[in-house]
Amino acid sequence: MPGVGAYLAAHNMIKAHAAAWHSYSRLFREKQGGLVSVALNSDWAEPFSPNSLADQEAAKRRIAFCSDWFATPIFLSGDYPAVMKSKISAACKKQGPLSSRPPEFTDREKMMIKGTADFFPLNYYATRKIKHQDHEFSQPSVSADREAEQDTYNHPVIYITENGFSQSDPAPIDDAQRWEYFRLTLQEILKAIYTDGVQVKGYFVWSLLDNFEWIYGYSSRFGLFHIDFESSALPRVPYKSAIEYAKIIANNGLMKSPDSKCIPTHQ
Repeated sequence: MPGVGAYLAAHNMIKAHAAAWHSYSRLFREKQGGLVSVALNSDWAEPFSPNSLADQEAAKRRIAFCSDWFATPIFLSGDYPAVMKSKISAACKKQGPLSSRPPEFTDREKMMIKGTADFFPLNYYATRKIKHQDHEFSQPSVSADREAEQDTYNHPVIYITENGFSQSDPAPIDDAQRWEYFRLTLQEILKAIYTDGVQVKGYFVWSLLDNFEWIYGYSSRFGLFHIDFESSALPRVPYKSAIEYAKIIANNGLMKSPDSKCIPTHQ
């Protein structure tokens, strides 16, 4: 049923993650000393009209129905975000009774889920402008439910496990626009670390090579290295972004200008 399956799938994913985390802790953690978490894919949300209270609330709902959907149970409370539960409940009252929107965790499940992450992994690609939008609730769905505070997860260690900028095929090797995206993203990460005290410990570009990208196949190019898929040898050529990114790694920092010292990426 529309508006039910996504919630049920997410519900089972969260419980499965928690079970896996506890299994690792019980069977392997003492010997291996590993860290276990779950990668969350989420864009950031900003109100389309900064002075609009409705748009501000819509942006918060967007985050609640995206990263918070999984992060709040795992990192904070063991349960779904309050705003998410409230909006779904209000939608159900208008639509008539529907079960499993979303299913509820038992008290025992909440205890099992809460705290089952050793760091915060984030796949991040973009920021979106969000407007409030009223729905008539004729057709149940996640987007209808959400109708669209700064997130806090107890100051965890954060790894940005994916970040990138795709190019359409044919992709220019001199990808200046994409390199600017990377440069500005790294600059903002530095601000988060040094200005806001955020514990960002790792950053990973998606991806090293052009790859088969879901429904877009080989036409969406995310790689730092260009691959000629028409050649059996699959030759690899670095994009400009790869060359510039390599300079950051070699210098261990962003360069202010060609003649200035680098800004360190970490202490």
